[in-house]
Amino acid sequence: MDKRLEVYLEKVNKYLKGMTIDEREDIIKEIRSTMVDMQDDDLVVDQILERLGDPKDMAKAYLGDMITKTEGLSFKKVMMMIGYYSIVGISGMMIIPVLGIMSPTLILSGAVCIIAGFLKVIGEALGDDMSFIMVNIAGNSFSPFMTLIICIICGIAFIIIGVIMWKGLKYYIEKVSVGKKYIKA
Repeated sequence: MDKRLEVYLEKVNKYLKGMTIDEREDIIKEIRSTMVDMQDDDLVVDQILERLGDPKDMAKAYLGDMITKTEGLSFKKVMMMIGYYSIVGISGMMIIPVLGIMSPTLILSGAVCIIAGFLKVIGEALGDDMSFIMVNIAGNSFSPFMTLIICIICGIAFIIIGVIMWKGLKYYIEKVSVGKKYIKA
C-alpha cells in the first residue's frame, strides 16, 4: 500500500485515542479495506485520499458514531467522549463538559434523593428520627411521609432532567459529527 495511504491510516488511528485498541484496529481495517477496494477500481492515491477526506474528520465521525450508538453511561463511553471532545474543538468547549458532567450528576442525585425519602420513612417507622434527612422549604419542615413525596417528585425531576441532558449531549455529538463519509464506488 502506498506510503501516503499508510500515513492517512496512522493519523486516523492517532485521532481515535478514546477508543480501545481493538476498536481502533477494526476501524483501521475497515478504512484499509475501502482503500484496497478503491485501488481495485483503478482509483489513484490522490483520488482515494480526496474521497476519504481529512483524517481528523474521519476519526471524529467514527468517535461520534460510537458514542451515540452505544447505550448507557460507562467509563469507556466517558473516555470516548473525552477523545471526541479533544478533536471537536471550540464549539464543544462548554457544551460537552457541562452536559457530560451535569447529566450523570443529576441522574445520581435523583436516585439518592428518592432513596433518602424512603430512608426517612423507614427510620420513622423504626423509631429513629433521621434528622439529617429533611426537607425544609421557607422554614417549614415536613413530616416523613411528606418528605418522601417531595423527595420522589424532586428525584424523578432530577432524573428526567439528567436523561434529557444526556440525550441532548448525544444529539449534539451527532450533529457536530459529519458522519462517516459513505464512499461512492
